[in-house]
Amino acid sequence: MKTQYYGIGFSGLLTIILFIGLKLTGYISWSWWWVLSPLWFGLGIVIAALLLILCSRSYGSRQACLEVLAVCAVIGLAVLLVGH
Repeated sequence: MKTQYYGIGFSGLLTIILFIGLKLTGYISWSWWWVLSPLWFGLGIVIAALLLILCSRSYGSRQACLEVLAVCAVIGLAVLLVGH
């Protein structure tokens, strides 16, 4: 039987212990968007994978799927920069 591990992962550990700790103690003056960015990047990868799967089923064209993914990446980057 295969054992599954449900842990916090590297990005969660980095965010919780290092970045949040440094932000709360005043060692860094980053915005909270950047402090929590390791969590957002992981979520972004999952969302991008889901978009590619859904897009490939809907459009069937790899080029169309990449265009949809590029638009989503630009929107995500714009949201991240506006929060800064």
